[in-house]
Amino acid sequence: MPKISCDTLGVVVHFPDRFETCAWNDIICIEAWKRDCVGTDVITLDLFRQDGTTLFVDEEMEGYDNFLASATAHLPAFHRDAWWTLVAFPPFAENRTVIWNLAGGGSDL
Repeated sequence: MPKISCDTLGVVVHFPDRFETCAWNDIICIEAWKRDCVGTDVITLDLFRQDGTTLFVDEEMEGYDNFLASATAHLPAFHRDAWWTLVAFPPFAENRTVIWNLAGGGSDL
């Protein structure tokens, strides 16, 4: 199971065979959506980076709550709970929602 760790510089996702890093100042947009896992949904966040690549984190990863707290501290105008119900309901629908972007910290909220 992947694990997320965060510090003042950014995010590291530790996968079983590799790790990926993303500096806070490299994130240009975060999109939240829900993955249908047959009988349950998993909230997933796509972190879009300046180089055009994407790093994902999800609520099943160890360290997810710490990631949300760290994002709130390091990304201007990121609100960890403002978007949750928009993505969570209705069940089994993707509900893709931009929850933060660099251009003013705005979102679809």
